[in-house]
Amino acid sequence: MKLLRLFFLSVMGTVCAHEPIELTIAPQSCEPLQLRCIAEEAPQASRTRAVAHLVGQLLMAGRQFVVTVESAAIPTAKNDIAALAAQGIPLACFFTQDEQAVSWRLYDVFAAQLLSGKKTGLDARSDVELAIHIADQLWQELTSQKSAFCSLVAACKHVPGAGRLRRALCLIHPFLSVTDFAPVLLVDRGNNFAPRWHRMRPSVIFYSYHTPTNIRLMSIDTHYVKRVITNFDGQNITPAIAADGTVVLALSVHDAVQLFLYTFDQQTKKSLFTQLTHEKGDCVSPSFVTNDQVVFCHIDTANRPRLGLLTLSTRTLTWLSVGATYCPMANNAGTAIAYCKCTSGVNQLFVYDLANHRERQLTHDRGQKDECSWSPCDNYIVCSVESGATSRIARVDVASGHIHFITPVGQNWSSPCWSPFLSLPFSFVKMR
Repeated sequence: MKLLRLFFLSVMGTVCAHEPIELTIAPQSCEPLQLRCIAEEAPQASRTRAVAHLVGQLLMAGRQFVVTVESAAIPTAKNDIAALAAQGIPLACFFTQDEQAVSWRLYDVFAAQLLSGKKTGLDARSDVELAIHIADQLWQELTSQKSAFCSLVAACKHVPGAGRLRRALCLIHPFLSVTDFAPVLLVDRGNNFAPRWHRMRPSVIFYSYHTPTNIRLMSIDTHYVKRVITNFDGQNITPAIAADGTVVLALSVHDAVQLFLYTFDQQTKKSLFTQLTHEKGDCVSPSFVTNDQVVFCHIDTANRPRLGLLTLSTRTLTWLSVGATYCPMANNAGTAIAYCKCTSGVNQLFVYDLANHRERQLTHDRGQKDECSWSPCDNYIVCSVESGATSRIARVDVASGHIHFITPVGQNWSSPCWSPFLSLPFSFVKMR
């Protein structure tokens, strides 16, 4: 294995021509690694240049790399690559295109050595899908980890107009702006909110739908087929699905909202609901920490929120000592819980470590945070950020607290929920 001598503060990479690069960036690092992307300037390679620019945006999302993209002749000799080394560029990726595929080659510039390279077939893919696929390949070569580039976020957008409140259910990309990745419209009628992904079926999303008489729990799949899941009086909201398929959801009962365990009797072909909580007030926003443990928000009759941990097998309930908090969401590893809490008059995003029972404040700006959700890699959290009469979806880096807004100003977005899968859940071919 060959050591890359990259003279950047606290950054060291170990590379091999046949193995992924392993980068270790210490917490005190302040210099991201530079990567030059060069797309061939031939007339037939116009798609390659667009793809390379999108790849650069994706790779910079984690703030571990500074990527510059240019169109130029692809180096063919070591002397050409040495010219890049003279500029202090440690890594370079060259993009080329033929009639069937886009190819990339990643080089250790200082050693003028090829590290890796792959072809991606054009098929019927869009430029965005090509870029997402290639960026994921490069990220794995650069960090030895899968990226979350291939996952999507379900969120609701307020549609202005006269009459009843209308919120459309959409899919947005967590690392690309709505300019580069146009939101995919899933449900455009009615007032929709609180989407949740089916953890065992990546092609299904649950969501709640306001009707004149109740809040109905619905689902939609990749074929845009909508189904009614539960339609009881009152609220039917926020289902939580464990990795083993266990389902808990919030239902109205006796003028309150309680958590219920959902099962399906194969013999009678009937749905069964077993009440889990019996608190005064509302128990909402369940999220599985493990297959047997659910975190949720209890709002008492005085409208004070708090977080509870419910063990399903023993029906044991423990209250977390974190104050007035709401909209909890456990990470995919089951090691931490994200939630929102008011501090100094502003709702901020916090993370609670289940091992040491300590919380850490992630955000400190003036925007009002609400409705958070973890990325499948647990490195990021999306949430809605309200400012005045508008709200945006933001991606928050868990390590640094850095905030990056995904949706533009002047709109009203809410209820973000990140797909738990490291794959594109809705085919680009089927997108309308």
